Amino acid sequence: SLLALDPENYLWIDPAAEKFSEETCFDVPPFQAIASPDLVYREGGKVVVLDWKTGRKSEDDPIQLAAAGVWARRRWKLPESAIQLELVYLASGETEETAFDAERAARAEETIRRDMAEMAAFLRDPGRNIPLDEESFPRHHSHGFCRRCEFQQICFGETAETYD
Repeated sequence: SLLALDPENYLWIDPAAEKFSEETCFDVPPFQAIASPDLVYREGGKVVVLDWKTGRKSEDDPIQLAAAGVWARRRWKLPESAIQLELVYLASGETEETAFDAERAARAEETIRRDMAEMAAFLRDPGRNIPLDEESFPRHHSHGFCRRCEFQQICFGETAETYD
């Protein structure tokens, strides 16, 4: 139980509340990635990287947690075998524990590289994070899709509910 854990064993408690800092960055050449697990602590000779999930399970959850494992490995200069990964789904109470190993780390790094390269393809100047021109981003015309989109005001100047 976390309540019984000596506070000296806490290595990281997510202070950022979705904000990122230099502490959350790590290199996955040629890119820099960000990870900020909810909690990292020492227990029983292992460093546990824990991420609480408030929604349903997603197929992306394990790879996101493995990326946090890569971050923890680099931050505290640990071998993979010293890291335990743990997902806790708060709604269901289900917990998934996974050992961190070189294969899991390599898959996470490859996913980061692939995803970052895909995102960089939408930048005119990746070094300065300048996007391509607006014409390079065609609008989607599905009302169902638009209803869930975070960029409704950019496309329509209003939210999706008003144009149904």
